[in-house]
Amino acid sequence: MLYAIEAFQDASAFIKKRTIGSEQLFPVGESDIDILDEWIQVAAELKLSIQGVKVNPSMIDENFTVKMNQFYTGNFSPRDFVPRFQANEIIPSTFEDPTFGGTVE
Repeated sequence: MLYAIEAFQDASAFIKKRTIGSEQLFPVGESDIDILDEWIQVAAELKLSIQGVKVNPSMIDENFTVKMNQFYTGNFSPRDFVPRFQANEIIPSTFEDPTFGGTVE
């Protein structure tokens, strides 16, 4: 799990270095950066929590639970829940379960 968080943090740093609005496969706008910043904070807090540090979540107005037990059954692949893309847009009908199989509540 720590490796996944660190990979997310590395990828986020790479995304934030890109020019906003530049021609990319997945273009990034200012509102996307704001959302990414929130998730970077959540990832940092999750990492500290896993390491045994007590944290006060920064996203007080957001209540969600991530159930990781499904990842250890051997029968769960989050990839099955990722939507398909056409050009730079998510195909809405392919994003049927935003909870990723009940992982996020």
